[in-house]
Amino acid sequence: MLETGKIMDMHMHIGNKNFFKNIIENSQHRGRYRMYDEIKYEQLNFSHHVKNIYGGIVMPMLAKELTIPEMNRMVSDFKSENPYLHKCFLIDQENPTCVGYEGIKLFKEHFLIHKFEDYEKRKKSYEYINSVGGAIIVHSKDNIRSESIKRILEDYSNIKIIIAHLGRNTYSDNDFIKNILSEFKDNYAVYIDTSTVIDPKVITLACQVFDVNRILFGTDIPFAQTPGYFKKAVSSITNADIPIDMQEKIFYKNAQELLLNMKLNKILR
Repeated sequence: MLETGKIMDMHMHIGNKNFFKNIIENSQHRGRYRMYDEIKYEQLNFSHHVKNIYGGIVMPMLAKELTIPEMNRMVSDFKSENPYLHKCFLIDQENPTCVGYEGIKLFKEHFLIHKFEDYEKRKKSYEYINSVGGAIIVHSKDNIRSESIKRILEDYSNIKIIIAHLGRNTYSDNDFIKNILSEFKDNYAVYIDTSTVIDPKVITLACQVFDVNRILFGTDIPFAQTPGYFKKAVSSITNADIPIDMQEKIFYKNAQELLLNMKLNKILR
């Protein structure tokens, strides 16, 4: 059995509940982007979820109505006494001197606000992330995004990549997931997280195709959070056809090792 609390959630979003409720309910993007229809405002206070986990990565909520500095400020203003909660910024391609990045080693690149063709505009940020041995959480929604990941890895040898959602294209496109996992399975700079994946069969598939030492547990809170979602996310690992030692690696040991290598974490108490 997994020891209670030994869970590192490596994909969490935070923001002001009332602020985002107002933005999204009045957004012209409702019905176009799933996030505007699936967000659960009540979970934006974050406190209940944190009680269920040991630590992980905290990144900003996203909205096309906000600037990247405004979204990053939600994370920079976030206060927690938990030393195992680590801050993650959105890459700001309009900030070529990387002002305000000090102390940050985790970054997010999201297809909602980052276009593949703007790669050159993000090079200064990539150079900074490479210089501090940082990591970038990315989506692999399509083949173009996969090419972007490969380009980053070719250009910057000291950057780690975390592919969100097991690289899924849709919630049910397992063939696409398998293709993405196969493409990066032998690149030890690439990790994947399980956020939004609640099917044990998909977790089993990931462990068969990809290196289980580079699979990280994640939830993507507060997106697509149906009632009992956290329990379902945990059960997708515990009910997968994998042994207990692999489950523990996914829940916290892989995250611990990655963060230790990045000099961001201590051994769990």
